[in-house]
Amino acid sequence: MAAASIRVPLPAVELPGGHYMAEQEIEAPPLASRRVIEEVETSPGAERFLSFRFVSDLGATAAGACLIEGTDYLFDKVRGILQSKGPRRIKAAYVGHQQRYDLVVYDPALGAYRLLAGAHRPLDPEEYRPRAPAGCIAAFSVFQWSGGSEVIALYPWAGPMKRGAENQFRDWLEHCRERLPTTMSKLRRREPILIGGYGDSTTAIGNRELMQNLHPNGSERDRVGFFDRMPPDTRARYCQSPDDAGRTRIEVGWNWRLRRQFERRGCAAEYLNWGVAGTTTESGSSAKENGVYLHGSNPQRLAAAAASRCDMMVVGFGANEIGAAGVGERLETILRTFVEAGAECLVLTPTPENPAFIDRPLRWERTQQDVINAALRCGCAYAPLNVLFGAGSEGATGLSPMSYAAGNLSNHPGVAEFDAISDYLSLIFEEA
Repeated sequence: MAAASIRVPLPAVELPGGHYMAEQEIEAPPLASRRVIEEVETSPGAERFLSFRFVSDLGATAAGACLIEGTDYLFDKVRGILQSKGPRRIKAAYVGHQQRYDLVVYDPALGAYRLLAGAHRPLDPEEYRPRAPAGCIAAFSVFQWSGGSEVIALYPWAGPMKRGAENQFRDWLEHCRERLPTTMSKLRRREPILIGGYGDSTTAIGNRELMQNLHPNGSERDRVGFFDRMPPDTRARYCQSPDDAGRTRIEVGWNWRLRRQFERRGCAAEYLNWGVAGTTTESGSSAKENGVYLHGSNPQRLAAAAASRCDMMVVGFGANEIGAAGVGERLETILRTFVEAGAECLVLTPTPENPAFIDRPLRWERTQQDVINAALRCGCAYAPLNVLFGAGSEGATGLSPMSYAAGNLSNHPGVAEFDAISDYLSLIFEEA
C-alpha cells in the first residue's frame, strides 16, 4: 500500500504585501524509506556514521554473531552514529528513512499557497532545498523527517535581516564598515587585499598537521575530507581548485567567499588560512593524535600569524569552549595583537552546535556575548551568528536546528550553514 501524504499545518499569517492567509493545512508527498544492509569498520570509541541519519529496526552482527545494543555497541538514533565497544566489522541491517526540505510559497497569480517538495536525501537535505519561483513569496520552510514536520516561518525575514528591524541591521553594517576603514578603502580603490583566517576547525576546514602552528595553508587545510559524512554526489558539488602544490582544495566558507567577492570588485585578493582544528583562545597547547598544537593566544602561534601582515584578519574562536570562563579576555589578547601589527579584525561568534549532540543554548548565547564584548572593547568589527542561528531566528536561514552542525552533527557546520554565514558577512562589503 502506498504511503499516505503528509498534512502540514500552517498558521494564520499576514505575508509581505498585505496578503492575509488563514490557518490551513497543505499536502506534502510522503517520505521514502528502504531496507539497508551495510558493513561498518569500527574501533573502540570511534563514531561511525551510517548511510542514513534516521533509521529504525536496527540489527547488528559481527562474524555471524548477533550483537546486543548497549553491550556490544552503542547507537545514536538521532544522529545515525554507530559506536562499537571493540574493534570489529559490523554488519548493520535497518530501515533507512529519507529526509526532505519543502518550501511553501505564496503565488500571487493563484492567491494561494503552493508546496515545492525538495529532494529525498539520507543525510543532507539542507543542501537540496527548493527555491521560490520568480514572483512568489517564500512563506515557510518545512523540514520533513521520520519524526514529523517542522514548519519554519520565512516571511518575517529578508535573509539575515528581520522585517521591522531594518534600522538596527543597517546600524550594524555601518558599525562594521567604520571599523574596517583600510579594507573598505582598498575595495573602493581596487587595490590588493590580503585576507587572513585565524581560528579553529571552522576556519581550518580540514585536518591537523604540525606545520599549522606557525605557517598558513598547507596540505591539510581546506580539504573535502572535512565533509566526509556527506555523500559523494554532494561533495562533488563543492567549489574546488588546485593549491600552490597542485593538491585539490575546496573553496568553502566565509573567507573564500570574501576573496571571491573582493575579486569581483576588481581587487587582487589573497587568502591565508591560519586555522587549527580543535584549538581555543587559550595561551597554552594541547597534545593531539599526531603532535602538540598551539592554542589561539599562544605567543608563538599568534606572533607568526601577526607577522603575515594581513590587511584583514577574520577571527573565529569559541566553538571548542562554549560557556567557558575567560573567552572574551583571551580573545581580546588575540585581537589587540593583530591590531598592533596593523591588521583590521572581523570577529565571528561561534557557529551552532547540533542539539542532538549537546543542547546548551544559554551557554552558547553567553559565549556569543563574550565574543561580541571583546570585539567592542578592541574597536573591531563583529558578526554575531546568533542573528542567524539563535532561538527564534530559524527563518533567517530556513534551517531546522536539527540540521545545524551538519558537517559532523556535533559542532562542524555544513555547507548550507557556511553559505548562510558567507552571505551575511558579504553584506558588509557590498557597494554602498
